[in-house]
Amino acid sequence: LESLIEEHIAGNDVVTKVSMAKYWITENARELAVQCMQLHGGYGYMEEYKIARRYRDIPVMSIYAGTNEVMKVIIAKNLGL
Repeated sequence: LESLIEEHIAGNDVVTKVSMAKYWITENARELAVQCMQLHGGYGYMEEYKIARRYRDIPVMSIYAGTNEVMKVIIAKNLGL
């Protein structure tokens, strides 16, 4: 992420790389939340545990600043696919 910030400050076009990073980060966060939920079992559904709140909140990350489906379209368009 730091290299993307540096490239952006330098005036380079980072749209494709940022779209790739956002897609990758949100998909991995979602997968990690699912794995943690399985690890915690029933406790993962109880709101007093952080995992329940994370499991609930993380899917929204794929919507912030454009859905992951939009990110895939941007990536494909910029790669000429």
